[in-house]
Parts: sequence; structure tokens; C-alpha cells
Amino acid sequence: MSLKSNKPTRRRNGAGYSIPAAAEELGVPYKTLRKAIELAQANTIHFGAQERMTQREVDRLRDLFRGAADAA
Repeated sequence: MSLKSNKPTRRRNGAGYSIPAAAEELGVPYKTLRKAIELAQANTIHFGAQERMTQREVDRLRDLFRGAADAA
């Protein structure tokens, strides 16, 4: 018997993260991540007509947020 989550997956392999999926992965509100992108504090790429965030950028931001939490 396998336990499978009913939660829909928001990430597709190979194409990076959508902005909502990246925010969910980082544990920050979507608007916070969107504002960081607008202020050039977070980088995105364009994959076709979609704006995506690479795994490397999500990892960088996770380390950045973790460092900010440790300093508080």
C-alpha cells in the first residue's frame, strides 16, 4: 500500500520552479518573493512564455533566508 499525497505538485522536472512553487518551497508568501524579483534581489529565467526560478536560485535564497533567521 502506498501513501500518496492528494496535494497537487507545482513543480515540473527540468523547467525550474514556477514563482508560486518557489515561494512554497522557500516557505515565504508569494508577494514577498514577487517583490524580491521586482527589486532584483532574486533572479528568474524565461522558459518559453513562463517566468521560472532555477533550482540553484531557490537554494541560494533558502541559504539566505536561513542565515537571516539565524541572525535574528
